Amino acid sequence: MAERLIPRPNTEALLDEITELIDDINTFVVRAQKDLSAVQPVRIGTIILYLNYHSQRKPTCFGCPHLDWRKTNMIGDKPHQKLSMTVIKGNPVKAVNTKGELAVVQHDVRELISNILKQTKDKSEYTAELGHLSRLISARKKTPELKQRLNVRERGRILKELIIERMHEIDSMLDSYSATIKRMQANDARIYAELKFESCGKSCDFCRHPKWYVQKKVPGSNGRYTREEKESPLPSLPRNTDDPEQMEDLREVIGRARDLIDERKKFQSRITLLSRKFSGRFQVVEND
Repeated sequence: MAERLIPRPNTEALLDEITELIDDINTFVVRAQKDLSAVQPVRIGTIILYLNYHSQRKPTCFGCPHLDWRKTNMIGDKPHQKLSMTVIKGNPVKAVNTKGELAVVQHDVRELISNILKQTKDKSEYTAELGHLSRLISARKKTPELKQRLNVRERGRILKELIIERMHEIDSMLDSYSATIKRMQANDARIYAELKFESCGKSCDFCRHPKWYVQKKVPGSNGRYTREEKESPLPSLPRNTDDPEQMEDLREVIGRARDLIDERKKFQSRITLLSRKFSGRFQVVEND
């Protein structure tokens, strides 16, 4: 018997699949909450699950609804005792009542609670990364679209469109900066900074990858240069030049380009993590 991982989807398909999965998990949790109430008589020790949603002040949360586990008990002195609820701290499976009438349904209750916890744990792996992506977008531009009260699929669709739009903006601006950096330097400069774009040769949504190179003229070589990839070209640029103002402008343009590359890398890192988590969730098992 051989195992084969499902191929990793591209960015747009990935975000669609993940928000659809989150929506399916939410539907399951709502149904399981009702089943949990139906299977237990209301007695001392009954496990109650509340589903909490963020208010209008935080409509962008992909994690809603959030689980709020309670257990019934009696408070007050006889004959004025009444049924109340306390918050369950820790694993609610361990709080299941094993005595009295509730003992009969304890296995069903444990199974329901375990399934809910497993599904919501899976969901949290994705919602954390979607939250990071939302904050990356919101940090750069106003996003009133994300602040509407929408279901998770609609919110995911809008986030996907904003991410793709921002990635295109970044690449377009980097193309412009690359041309500007080239134009600001003399062809026969002793040290020459370049911003190039390269393919990694893989099935990658983030090709072309921006790379910094520094070319240095070899003394006495009649115009021959060495070329070296750098994390940043700024430390290699000369401090003393015939046109210090031009060099300062060049450094400023390179700095802005580096900020965009850093932002691009953050998107790439978050989406790559999402892709790995999603691809690792499913396996196709084939019989030999």
